[in-house]
Order: sequence, then C-alpha cells, then structure tokens
Amino acid sequence: MPNDPKNLLWIPAIFVLIAGTPAYADDSAQAEARARAHIKNFSSKSLSDANQSFVATGVTVGPNGEENVRFNRRFKGLDVIGGDMVAHSDSRGASQGFSMSLKRQINVSDRPAVSGADAVRAALAANAGYALNGQPKLVVYARGDTPVLA
Repeated sequence: MPNDPKNLLWIPAIFVLIAGTPAYADDSAQAEARARAHIKNFSSKSLSDANQSFVATGVTVGPNGEENVRFNRRFKGLDVIGGDMVAHSDSRGASQGFSMSLKRQINVSDRPAVSGADAVRAALAANAGYALNGQPKLVVYARGDTPVLA
C-alpha cells in the first residue's frame, strides 16, 4: 500500500544519513581551522614559522568533543621527515598543545651543497648492493636532534 505507515519508516533513516554527512565534514573543517590557528598562535610550542606550511592528514573528534588534527610539515616547500605533528584541542576548541617528535626549530638552507647526481653516487657508494629506485628528492630530515637538509 502506498500510504501504509510502514513504507514511510525509511525516510528518517535517509534523512539522518544525508544530514549527518555534511555536519561531520563541517566539524572536521572547523577542527582543522582551529588547529591551524593554534599552530600560528602558539608558534613557539608548535616550532613553526613563516617558512613552514602544514598539510592536514586526519581529524579525530572524540566522544566528548575533543579534537586531534594530524599534520605533515613542509619547510620552504620541502617535505620534513620527522616533522609530523598532532594539534590537540578540548571540546570548546581551546588548544591543549601539540604532539611531535621535532625537537628544534628548523633552520636550514633550502639549497643543497651537492648536486642530486653527486648525492646519488655517494649514497650508492656507501651502501653497496643497493640500487636507486626513482629520482632523488630533497627533504629536511628532522628525526635527529637538529634538522638537516637531506
């Protein structure tokens, strides 16, 4: 029967599915925007400056509304290995700090001292039995005590 109330039970379920998706996307976008503001406003704690940019890789909103936004760090356009960071906010959006392995502000030149070809030759000479897979890529290596160009 077309007017049977049982046939209308699916309408609320579809409404929840459709209405719920944009709200989550909006919550994630707002959490990311708050996290980016915290990175900028607390630059000494996030070890960031104008030479750095951040690529959001994930947003988690906890059951109590706390937000954790994961970022990959870039320095003057170069990927930073060991520069990933999580910005934490409470349920009101206030900063709760950052989790990261970076220990120092990045302060390196973005111009290599040797050419890519010379770096490949040196790496292959130091690692006998290995071969190059792909093209060399200039990065900042920040897993040690002091970030370096690599």
